[in-house]
Amino acid sequence: MSQNKVLVFGIDGATFDIIRPAIERGKMTNLKKLMDAGASGPLQSTIHPITPMAWTSFATGTNAGKHGIFDFARIDNDRILLNNGCDRRMPAIWTHLTEQQRPSVVVNVPFTYPPEQINGVMVPGFEAPYVTRDVFHPESVYDDLLKEFGHYEFDWTFPIGRKLDVAGYREQCRKTIDHRGETSLHLLKNYPWDFFMVVFSTPDHVQHVFWKMEDGHAAIEDIYDQCDQWLGRYLEAIDDDTTVVIMSDHGFGAIEKIVYLDNWLEQEGFLKRAQPGMKQKVIPALKRTLQRILPTSLRKRISGRLAGLKGRLEAQQFGGTLDWANTKAFSYGMYGNIYINAKGAWPHGIVEPDQYDAVCQQVIDRLMELKDPDTGQPVVDKVHRRQDLYSGEQAGQAPDLVVQWKDYAYYTKRGLDTGTDIFADDLMIDASEFPHTGTHRLDGVFVAKGPNIRPGMDLSARIIDLAPTILKLLGIHPGAQMDGRVLDEIFASDVPETTSTETSGPLATGAVKQAGAISEEEEEAVRERLRSLGYIE
Repeated sequence: MSQNKVLVFGIDGATFDIIRPAIERGKMTNLKKLMDAGASGPLQSTIHPITPMAWTSFATGTNAGKHGIFDFARIDNDRILLNNGCDRRMPAIWTHLTEQQRPSVVVNVPFTYPPEQINGVMVPGFEAPYVTRDVFHPESVYDDLLKEFGHYEFDWTFPIGRKLDVAGYREQCRKTIDHRGETSLHLLKNYPWDFFMVVFSTPDHVQHVFWKMEDGHAAIEDIYDQCDQWLGRYLEAIDDDTTVVIMSDHGFGAIEKIVYLDNWLEQEGFLKRAQPGMKQKVIPALKRTLQRILPTSLRKRISGRLAGLKGRLEAQQFGGTLDWANTKAFSYGMYGNIYINAKGAWPHGIVEPDQYDAVCQQVIDRLMELKDPDTGQPVVDKVHRRQDLYSGEQAGQAPDLVVQWKDYAYYTKRGLDTGTDIFADDLMIDASEFPHTGTHRLDGVFVAKGPNIRPGMDLSARIIDLAPTILKLLGIHPGAQMDGRVLDEIFASDVPETTSTETSGPLATGAVKQAGAISEEEEEAVRERLRSLGYIE
């Protein structure tokens, strides 16, 4: 069996819009060497280019209709539940390697909590609720890191509960990147692996905050360059026979405006608000007040103890804002998701099956006419039907309509608690004094260099193409269940030989779960971080 090795160095949210100017200024020298000597180009993310779907699509090589993770959260009867690694329904790269008894080390990849019981090491990403021994696989890795470094931290560089202290926040980010670099490099040097992957998440968090701030791009570029310095240390630690892949899950750019999608649906006659009762009036106001005035530590303790009640109240608040008997469509999610209130799909559905397509088309037609009030230009590139983007056993979980905003420069919120305006210029997060100025773009970054990679090649690829390509580099034949293709054009003449064994298909429910079920307290700890970046409301 081939023992080819692959190192994947992930920079969350990285974009060539930052990288190329930085290189021209003499920074990011290690990445430049790889780009000059290997293949590189834009990496098309998922639609939407949202962290949970994008990283899971990368890991599995499949669309979300197969792997089942569409967003940070989902509506489930009377609860709004967070997604996590337990919800993944397709095997990942490291799952396939485990089946063939080959070791992997996977560090800080989003949506790998609870850790999968792989052959090797798994340290999950930022959605891990706490730093405890049972978060690591195997648990002895926690002991090793504690002995070596005295502590372990996840990439929790969320500007949560923070006063506007730019210098202090930048220092926290620098320390977090160094910690990620030194701990993961220790794992690379001291544990066996054929596949090694680490993700630096802090660049994503920094770009959300700094993109449009004064001197913000200088701060972002410094963070990129710091990641590049760690890349250089990784390159020194591996041999020349290892293939190196640099990638991001999506790109980044400015938020031009906020679109309050439920307010638009109401204006167009597809949605009707309920008359707010006392609970619907008090809960949002109380939540905003507590998030502003309470210290982070106290807020965490309260949230943990009241997690179950808090989740139910938020779900009631969500449901209670709408007059379901007169609502044909509603939104949920940060990047433009519309659900049709269809009979049989929702508890109070009113849209008959023979009306469903007509309602979808009406919403699509009117959205395509929506214009920016300042520029007069359309704000929607395309509205996708669910079946146009997703296929597989989990496709029914997807939104009925997926709004692809112009250059993804328009950020979405529901808006029912903000008045009746459809557009707003600024996005502030209730849990922080830091502004939210940047958001995801469709094109991320792909760079590959190794003994089998054709040098100096420019190409375009999709994020779902990386898993089958990496498996081929590792000498494993990608199975037919993958939606991505092998990027054969990047290979030199000596293409790696593959085994005859095909990768496996869909996983049973809960098959990737290693730890026990996620507790309500753990879920609330993660909610708090996601709110600070505007990922959930």
